[in-house]
Amino acid sequence: MIIKDLEDIEPSVFLRSALRKADRQVQLELHGKPYLIDQKAFLAHLRADALVHTALVAGVMELQFALAKRFKQKNTGNVSVDVTPWLSNFTRAVSYTSITRLLERYSTQNLPDAITDKLVKDIFKSSLRKYCRYQSKVAVAQRMVTTAAKASFLSILSVFIVEEIVLAWKASTGHDILRGTWWNLFRALGAIAGSSLGAALGSLYEPGFGTVVGAGLGQIVLTVVSPADRVFPNAHELFEKKEMPLIVEIENQKYLLE
Repeated sequence: MIIKDLEDIEPSVFLRSALRKADRQVQLELHGKPYLIDQKAFLAHLRADALVHTALVAGVMELQFALAKRFKQKNTGNVSVDVTPWLSNFTRAVSYTSITRLLERYSTQNLPDAITDKLVKDIFKSSLRKYCRYQSKVAVAQRMVTTAAKASFLSILSVFIVEEIVLAWKASTGHDILRGTWWNLFRALGAIAGSSLGAALGSLYEPGFGTVVGAGLGQIVLTVVSPADRVFPNAHELFEKKEMPLIVEIENQKYLLE
């Protein structure tokens, strides 16, 4: 969102932005760079409202799957949705994010901040920062290739871990586990590549929103449909009200107010 008239912005926006910049300045003095500014709260996805959002998304996805199955089989009559797949979707969605937060916590405690910062990067905000820094969508797209790949690694790894646990629970033989593991690994690599390329192409259209949508579509295109695709790793965020960053344009120069 680009605003050219400063009078349209509430003073509180500038105050919050100033406080965040002060925090980054402290990080800059301590580490030489403001690391870990995009790190999410560890238990945010387990709040009551977040769990309700996750349950709602899981239900919507299961209803969509049931409708698609009905039209494919050309059945008539009412559409019935079994609660077991919904519960499976809900558990998967919560598990994905929980494992991701554990991996982030482990990275924070055991890896240098410079590395962890790349793994917990918010590609939405990162693309907007790059857009204001370089004033070019092409430059943003070029840099989002590596940024999105690194930022998607932990969430995709968490999906891989959860699906491996499900596979070990359901598989009957060692051969099935080995074959399923290779399949999950193939999908994980495809998801990373799709996120990287999709974020770059989306940034060419619109840094920020386009970056996120492109990364999501890229993952869908370069992976094959499985039960894991019927949920979202960050399902609890889909219905949350977010404070959108503002881009202020002054004399043809863009500045980001986070």
